[in-house]
Amino acid sequence: MFAPATTLGAQSGVRDNVSCNKRGLARDAKKSARYEALLSREYHTLCQLAHPRIIEVYDYGVDSSGPYYVMELLDGNDLDASGRLPWQDACPLLRDVASSLAILHARGLLHRDVSARNVRRTSDGRAKLIDFGAMTSMGVPKAIVGTPPFMAPEVLQMQTLDGRADLFSLGALAYRLLTGRHAYPARHTKDLRDIWRSRPQTPARRIAEMPSALSELVMELLAPWRCSSASAECPRTPASYASSCVFPTATHRRLAPTLS
Repeated sequence: MFAPATTLGAQSGVRDNVSCNKRGLARDAKKSARYEALLSREYHTLCQLAHPRIIEVYDYGVDSSGPYYVMELLDGNDLDASGRLPWQDACPLLRDVASSLAILHARGLLHRDVSARNVRRTSDGRAKLIDFGAMTSMGVPKAIVGTPPFMAPEVLQMQTLDGRADLFSLGALAYRLLTGRHAYPARHTKDLRDIWRSRPQTPARRIAEMPSALSELVMELLAPWRCSSASAECPRTPASYASSCVFPTATHRRLAPTLS
């Protein structure tokens, strides 16, 4: 298991084109040792992932203020700062996120907080998945972690988690980028159960020029009754489905026969 960043009191420092993720030491010695072990595991796991769409890490250590690791300093902005994007601009970013999730899931890991604020759009127009403080192994979780509008039902219900929990979040991110709205606009986790009872309007109905196949893909990712790992009818294989999410390109003729 990997503890949430907020639990450890993350702080960031910047120097010489790298960023430093620091976790303040807890007052309790046992907690401090546990936090240090968790951050060390997080760092070494990120080192092993080594994927161009996942933030890079360079060094790990402990100083007087606590454990830290050094990571690349990214330019650009988090997707939380973006409004609605044309689907031609959104799809390359979503393909990048899907690619990074495929690597995680193939190793039995979950990000657990795929959201607009945890994806950075860099100046080259690509996306990088960041903030792995909530990362965990697949299985039964010990805590509810995530950002409410992007959180899968099985996370809130503390069911056995696999890659489909992240894929639901990917669908929520896609909906947010393509429509400028949240599919399930919850401010708090307590609001989610009621909100999930209503099916969100499809992206194609909100945005006239949306390719229908793209809209259908987003709704497939989002459907609580399809994405729940407890559902026997869910057709996905979690470790491979992320890599097969075909977000269309601007030249994909089957999905976009006419483009202005």
